[in-house]
Amino acid sequence: MYNFLKFVHIVSIIIWIGGLTHAFPVEPSGGRLRQAGTRAGLGEQGGALSMIVFMPAVVLTLITGIGLVQVGRLGFGQIWILWGIIGTIVSFIVGGVLTGGTARKLGQQLARGEIDAARAAAVQRRIMVFVILNLLVLFSIVWAMVTKPA
Repeated sequence: MYNFLKFVHIVSIIIWIGGLTHAFPVEPSGGRLRQAGTRAGLGEQGGALSMIVFMPAVVLTLITGIGLVQVGRLGFGQIWILWGIIGTIVSFIVGGVLTGGTARKLGQQLARGEIDAARAAAVQRRIMVFVILNLLVLFSIVWAMVTKPA
């Protein structure tokens, strides 16, 4: 059971991190697109992927992580496990609230024609800062899981 949970845990985090890294080739190009409809379409696609693929991966990562602690009798008091839990919460907030909220608002503004290309590009740069912050948090969790500091 432990190995199965560990496998699902690792695959889930790969999907989660992969979802964030896909933003690098997509978002900067979206900021330079001249047609608001194309930018809005990219935003909608990212939002749909987030809810269908990446959000379940986040939840599955958390559930299997807790399952690994239970099945492996590891204990939640270890620093690397605590950082995994805290980091997951931080990543969820940064990704769901900051990145997702900002992206949804931008998509709505683009759809209604309430924002010009320059302001949209500035918002997309801010979204990328959130994505980079989120990736740094996730990579620090992966580091903690691999090295298991005392």
